[in-house]
Amino acid sequence: IGVGRGYYERPELTAERFLPCPFVEPSADEPEPRMYRTGDLARWMPDGNLELLGRMDNQVKIRGYRIELGEIESRLREHPAVKEGVVVTKDDGSGGKRLVAYVVQDPDWQGPEDERSDVAAEQVEQWSSVYDHAYSATADATVEDPTFNIVSWDSSYTGQPIPAEQMRTWVEQTVDRIRRHAPDRVLEIGCGMGLLMFRIAPHCSRYVGTDFSTVALDFVAKHVPSLGLADTVELDRRWADDFTGVDPDSLDAVVLNSIILDFPSMDYLMVVLRGAVEALADGGLLFVGDVRGLPLMEAYQSSVQLHQAADDLPLDQLALRINRLLRVEEELVIDPSFFAWLPTALPEIGCVSVQLKRGAFTNELNAYRYDVSMHLGQGPFGPDATPVELDWVMDDLSLGRVRERLGGGGGGAGAADGAAGDGTELLVVRNVPNARVLRDVLTVQLLRQPAEATPPGAPTPTTAGALRATLDRLLADGAGEDPEAFWALADELGYDAEIRPNADLALGGFDVAFLRRAEGRALPKTLFPDQSGLPVDATRAAASFANNPMLGKLSRRLGPELRKALGAQLPDYMVPTLYVPLDAMPLSPNGKVDRKRLPEPDTSRPDMEADYKAAGSPVEEVVADVWADVLAFDKVGVDDTFFELGGHSLLAVLIQTRLNQLFPFGVSLGEIFEYPTVAKLSRRLEQKGAEVGVDAAEIAGILRSLDELSDEEVASRIDAE
Repeated sequence: IGVGRGYYERPELTAERFLPCPFVEPSADEPEPRMYRTGDLARWMPDGNLELLGRMDNQVKIRGYRIELGEIESRLREHPAVKEGVVVTKDDGSGGKRLVAYVVQDPDWQGPEDERSDVAAEQVEQWSSVYDHAYSATADATVEDPTFNIVSWDSSYTGQPIPAEQMRTWVEQTVDRIRRHAPDRVLEIGCGMGLLMFRIAPHCSRYVGTDFSTVALDFVAKHVPSLGLADTVELDRRWADDFTGVDPDSLDAVVLNSIILDFPSMDYLMVVLRGAVEALADGGLLFVGDVRGLPLMEAYQSSVQLHQAADDLPLDQLALRINRLLRVEEELVIDPSFFAWLPTALPEIGCVSVQLKRGAFTNELNAYRYDVSMHLGQGPFGPDATPVELDWVMDDLSLGRVRERLGGGGGGAGAADGAAGDGTELLVVRNVPNARVLRDVLTVQLLRQPAEATPPGAPTPTTAGALRATLDRLLADGAGEDPEAFWALADELGYDAEIRPNADLALGGFDVAFLRRAEGRALPKTLFPDQSGLPVDATRAAASFANNPMLGKLSRRLGPELRKALGAQLPDYMVPTLYVPLDAMPLSPNGKVDRKRLPEPDTSRPDMEADYKAAGSPVEEVVADVWADVLAFDKVGVDDTFFELGGHSLLAVLIQTRLNQLFPFGVSLGEIFEYPTVAKLSRRLEQKGAEVGVDAAEIAGILRSLDELSDEEVASRIDAE
């Protein structure tokens, strides 16, 4: 009698739960006696007691309320941002339970159009702030060689500057690839500190450099006259998609080097590429350099995180750290297949050549980035020779055997078919394993399936240190080939070489084309008869070839957005407190969501060298809250270091913006880096407040008191004031 009569306006659910009761005779007061199916699973014990075993459905009890998880999930899935959604209960750390929503975001959802535009504009503005800050460090300093200002080129592994000699190789090979086509009228979008401009402009009649950084443009303008380029170089501050004043068919080359990784989306990139194609004359060069490769993004991030991990870090925590960083990657990372696909969208492009980067060393630039040279027109673009094609594995090749085919001799026994020293005019070697990335590709395999990928007889690694030892064992005899060895071989034997990623992009292998040099013969646009050699699927959209750099920002907004949407439909106790983004739901063998394999919410403060120390003042509390919110942790200690928490330049800009909204005095981006802990930054805020006669502690106290009020109470106080 005390249960109820049914679910309000839910006849199907009422019929499922309120069943005819065979134990009660109908009466005038109750003509259709019912019993309620609770969903509890129980069993009678031999002694007559009833033992409760759990639930037969997804109903749970939170703070005394019975909650049907399926009802929350159905409301969650109604939101346009959600492709899949599952809600479970998790321990809240205090002996109670809390609701956690796991969400696979719909890749087509990027927020309302006005919000999406705001996020894209915010992304570009933040990159502008990052570069202005970085460039300012040397803009006014005396630079020994102003044409080689490599400020801000730091290693992701160590945080230290990339060695100057490695950067010089990076610059010179990029310049060589552009100058090979002898452009006379050039537009460089994102010219930075002039690394390419100062080397290419002397060979041009007109060189236009644009950038969004005023600091960079001022630096270049300062040195243009002394280098004799005043009549050649034109500088303009503008965004990459602004082609105002650029006449159609007026340029020989448009260069975008190491800039598209800062673009907010593939839509933005397509706008820029269309503008570039319109500006180019027939036969013109569209050079897109220093592109990060999507198929190897996990290998790259695994490499960086394993390099930085302590030996005793458990592998599951390392994997969580890697997956977290992959989800919030804020640089545009592109599959090389996109450029093979691009002529289907921009048919003016007739030739596409994708090339690996050079260097007799391995760093993140030549291991995980590539260059693309595209030419307008109908060709012919490739070599006028019949290629001899070999497969590295199928033909049992080695560097020595390739040397033999090129006429270098010394092939030894077992040389490839054909007479030694025949000096093949055009030789294409496919599927060479890449020594630069092979260790990192194996790292991914070991993290995904440690037992299967571990060598027979070796212990399965469970920590970062053990993983390094396993990798050393797997690669003890060396494996793969360094691409630079093939360029060196070509130079030695009088060939030109071109090296591209092979079609199996996730393994990082490469193809090599050798063309014998001939006096008076112009070098073709590409040495490969099949150009990029990558598959083309004309039905794909541009966005499918890349990550979404705005996903991190949108994901940070998605939790509050879903919480707000569910709060408008459900009582407070049914609204999940945590929202965990997933790339895909873990499935059981029968295709259902395996709730036991849902990961623990990754919001806990990571292991740090410093022990956790809570905020001890109102200013520290406010700053710690901002850090925790931006970095997506449940708490941040006052002695935790920003970069050890996974912070990077764009997140620093977000923290700067948030603090400037809260305190009535400006915080510079440089101060976020200069004072890298909550405690140090809080003391700096207090000092700045004192300098302008403002009590930062009082403001922080007011902010903390407002946090404890509901929106209605805040509005009421504002009205009262």
